[in-house]
Amino acid sequence: MVTIKDIAEKTGFSRGTVDRALHGRPGVNPQTVRVVMQVAAEMGYKANTAGVLLAARKKPTRIGCLLPDVGNDFFRDVMNGLAAAQKELSCYGLSLTVKHLRGFDEKKHLKGIDELLEDGCTALLLTTINSRRIRERIDELIDQGIPVACINTDVPSSKRLFYVGTDYYKSGRTIAGLLSMMAKTPQKIMIFTGSFDIFGHNERIRGFLECLAENGIGHEVLCQEQTLDDNIIGYKSACALFSDHPDVTTVFIVAGGVYGVCKALVESGLPAKPHVFSFDDIPDTVRYLKDGVIDATVTQWPYDQGYQGVKRLFDAIIEKNGNTNFVPRNRNLILSPLIYIKENIRSGSDTMEAL
Repeated sequence: MVTIKDIAEKTGFSRGTVDRALHGRPGVNPQTVRVVMQVAAEMGYKANTAGVLLAARKKPTRIGCLLPDVGNDFFRDVMNGLAAAQKELSCYGLSLTVKHLRGFDEKKHLKGIDELLEDGCTALLLTTINSRRIRERIDELIDQGIPVACINTDVPSSKRLFYVGTDYYKSGRTIAGLLSMMAKTPQKIMIFTGSFDIFGHNERIRGFLECLAENGIGHEVLCQEQTLDDNIIGYKSACALFSDHPDVTTVFIVAGGVYGVCKALVESGLPAKPHVFSFDDIPDTVRYLKDGVIDATVTQWPYDQGYQGVKRLFDAIIEKNGNTNFVPRNRNLILSPLIYIKENIRSGSDTMEAL
């Protein structure tokens, strides 16, 4: 293993000078720093992790987290995971700043990213949309040396360091597999998604429809409607659609807005209850699952998304700071879906937020 002593002997500088140059400490001539860094890279030097962690205490790291969590109960457990990781790593100088947004407006997401950077954040953990401008902004930040990672939903064609969350395509297939066991006749399907600009939501729909076709379940998609993860929007849209399509046999709620859609269904007076599938186990979902309105829901481990997202991003920052020839490792974490039905759902609050 290459040591600071080896680099000192190679460059002719003292070990103290080499140490200060490698760790960005003051008092070293810029030309000397460039020489030390170049030789260290050529020799394959990697800093001692413990030493880098100790240095991190003197140079605090602030991670900025962007969450579209306003009005969406799902993100409560994500926030709990973020807080737990911050508490665990606070002794190494880590702090978090969270920017709370409502919905998926591209301009608001871009503004939120910029505001986190203005607040002094030196790394970003994002739950954001998969649009061209967002991808370009992530790439710009990575090129500037600012670590960026994604949790909950991915921006896969960007230069982001990693993604922590579920395999959305597999989750959609899971729902289709459940429907295939319940219904053998052709299905008339309503799809309520969060946003057409969210990669994960689109992947759920793709997995769902492709699996139905593979399983030979005939189907007609009556509509694909955006709720923007908002219960009021979901309620108003669903009321109109259930009135227009009383023959619906399956309702697929891809993201947020579960309460609004289910409330509209209960009030609709349809001649026959359709199969209803959703995601997550927030209180609204638990209530409707217990009441028999929802047939099954698939969870995506929100606490782990927050906790592992922070931990893995901090690890990447430490590795980058301690490696003069840094190449990001794959820190993707894909969480397996968990199916809940009425008979195995956890006990929880039955309180529903009124519209």
